[in-house]
Amino acid sequence: LGEPPDVAAARFEPVRSMRGALFNPGLDYLAFLAPALVPTLLSIFVLVGAVNALGSELRDGTAGAWLEAGGSATRAVLGTLLPQSAWFTALGLAATAVLFRLLGVPLRGSAALVALGTLLLVLAYQAAALLLVASSGNLRLASSGAAFYGGPAFAFTGVTFPAFGMPLAAKAWGAVLPLTHYIDLLVSQAMRGAPPSTALAPLLALAAFV
Repeated sequence: LGEPPDVAAARFEPVRSMRGALFNPGLDYLAFLAPALVPTLLSIFVLVGAVNALGSELRDGTAGAWLEAGGSATRAVLGTLLPQSAWFTALGLAATAVLFRLLGVPLRGSAALVALGTLLLVLAYQAAALLLVASSGNLRLASSGAAFYGGPAFAFTGVTFPAFGMPLAAKAWGAVLPLTHYIDLLVSQAMRGAPPSTALAPLLALAAFV
């Protein structure tokens, strides 16, 4: 058309491709791994702590007196787990604050939704611990179940390997881990800056565990 070369090139390729990592163009491993590793460790601490707190009553033969002192099973369980709920939630919030405030990991979304998700993550893993202890009736078996359930959880969350490429069994296992839904929430709010409406599904999933 008789155009200069730069104009002709722009007309020939009006949309240019950008090759790089979405939301992390600098390939910062701290921003990639730390937001996932911190809640992974927290989930293991919560799970093992709750299993030990509940299962020790069975191991020591004090379950009857424990339930009677509480007046009901619900009160006894709440009295045992609520102090841990407060402690681990505070620990989780402090850890995320260190990530976002001191280490410079970006928080592009809602801090309130991340805080709510942290609370639900703690409660979800305490609920899982209660299920393990109640179904096994034995501290040793419940501890083994906790190790099986919480230990390899990080591999199934879709962080190191995308979930859409996993076999169906791996996807199903990831779906029954509270950690998967929390990391989905955390990555969406922290790295992607997704709108708050996208947090509804992971928050409902965490609440369902509770």
